[in-house]
Amino acid sequence: MPSFTTTLQKFGEKGDKTRWTYIEIPLAITDELKPGQKKAFRVKGTLDNHPIKLVSLLPMGRSINPDGAL
Repeated sequence: MPSFTTTLQKFGEKGDKTRWTYIEIPLAITDELKPGQKKAFRVKGTLDNHPIKLVSLLPMGRSINPDGAL
């Protein structure tokens, strides 16, 4: 299972996504999970040792850099 460190982020005023909490996942990680995937897909794992399941990754666009930086 891939592992990485990130920070929770929150949308401001952004239509239907207003105040959603999200994380940015590096492109290398998403490609390891589902190479070339451009649609939402379900994942499971842990977030700070709390199990998560039935959670979908929603693509917000592809990054230029393979490490996930914009």
